[in-house]
Amino acid sequence: MNVQKLILAFFIVVGATITSCSKDDTVAVETKIIPYDFEAIVDEMPPMGYEIGQLLASTNRGTLTYTLLEQSAHEAIAVDGATGKLTVSNPAKFVYELNPIITATTRVSNDQVSEEIKITLTLTKAVNKKVYNGTINLRSQEDVNAFGSEDYTHISGTLNIGKFLDGELSDIHDLSPLTSLEYIGKNLIVGLNPELTNLNGLDNLTHISSMIFISSNKQLRSIQNLKNVPGHYLTLFIENNEALENLNGLEKLETLTGLRILDNPVLRNINGLIGVKQGGEVRITNNPQLIDFSGLENMESAMGGIYIQKNESLTNIDALIGLKYVKETIMITNNSSLVQIDGLRNIQEWGQSVKIIGNDALQNINSLEFLQIANSVEISNNSSLTDIIGLSNLINARFLYIDNNPGLQSISPLTNLRAAGFLSISGNTHLIDLTGLAGLKTLSDRLKINFNPSLLTLAGLEQLTSVSGKFEIKSNLALTDFCALSPDLIENGIAGQYDVRENAFNPSKSDLINGNCRL
Repeated sequence: MNVQKLILAFFIVVGATITSCSKDDTVAVETKIIPYDFEAIVDEMPPMGYEIGQLLASTNRGTLTYTLLEQSAHEAIAVDGATGKLTVSNPAKFVYELNPIITATTRVSNDQVSEEIKITLTLTKAVNKKVYNGTINLRSQEDVNAFGSEDYTHISGTLNIGKFLDGELSDIHDLSPLTSLEYIGKNLIVGLNPELTNLNGLDNLTHISSMIFISSNKQLRSIQNLKNVPGHYLTLFIENNEALENLNGLEKLETLTGLRILDNPVLRNINGLIGVKQGGEVRITNNPQLIDFSGLENMESAMGGIYIQKNESLTNIDALIGLKYVKETIMITNNSSLVQIDGLRNIQEWGQSVKIIGNDALQNINSLEFLQIANSVEISNNSSLTDIIGLSNLINARFLYIDNNPGLQSISPLTNLRAAGFLSISGNTHLIDLTGLAGLKTLSDRLKINFNPSLLTLAGLEQLTSVSGKFEIKSNLALTDFCALSPDLIENGIAGQYDVRENAFNPSKSDLINGNCRL
């Protein structure tokens, strides 16, 4: 295992493409780009090629390219056109007396649409700087003591405290020998140190360029000593720290390329994240004592998606009220105490996939009214959900699953749905009809209506004229009335298999054509 593999495992980019279900139902999607200005503090005279950070922008479709337009110090920096990675091109330009502040402008483009990103680099003057060039691995307390005795102020690469990358436990319990350290050029990794209770010794750190990774430190109770580290374009991992109750000490973090809070059994609050404005990919999973997300009130974007899973005490996500932009998936699954998701109601731009699954106490999804065109929407296994009013503006969905919601009695809010790909309405114990689908005309894939024991009639499917895949209606034990199905659909509109069985009434195509449509 290495840092690169950790990062790759975390950042998985999922492409989402919306396809229209028929020529008449095509909905134009306007290409939009959301840019984020870049600010960073850089020590003077960094090495050639030094990675300053990653320019951030999001788009609702396609890919982005980056073009450096101008910079105040000629050829000081370079920008990778495909990734937006910002690097040092000419170290000689990074002299405090010459250029205390370096500014630049980059164009970010998607086809014919473009926006600009402003770059501001503030140089710090090198005073009594002692640099360790490269990555340092401190695998034991003896290593910590020996390295600390050298009084290094700067590490150009990664500081690894413990044997996490080796998959072994260390005996490190005291970081106080590291008090001279001010600057880490890449990553801080603190992992698999079962005797470490705090980060005393890292109090003078004022710069970490890439990632803070704190994992599997059994007795770690505080990370307060990171209080002086500002966060611009950092990735933050807080995972499997059995004694950690809060994230106090991270208040200066502002722009994150990734945020992962996972498997911390006594974590009660994340108030220390109050400064975060951009979250990158946000994953908050399996923190059983976390009640709410207080601390994330200022987060405006989660460009890599937001994943909220298996937090059994979580009752609400109200603190996400400032969230406006989500590039990838919104996934809220298996949070057994979550009553409502109103914190999503101000989302303006999103990544086309929403999954609300297995939240037993969830009573409504009203905040999903921003949904109009979707790649995938799944509302499943929410045992207390009684309505789907939040889907009232949905027009087109490539995949739409309304499955196994036993309290759901009606899908009437789907009245604006005109087209879909795969439509599944299954396992909804109290659903009696499909009247919410009165506007649905075409399915470019499959229809699946199964295991709805109270469903009496297919009323609501009158306008459906085309199903390009399998037509599956089975195991609806009370279903006796198929008269809503139009002759156009039955005679010519079903391209795939016609599979109607194990209902109270199971007419063949011929039965329906001949008018034998109800028991």
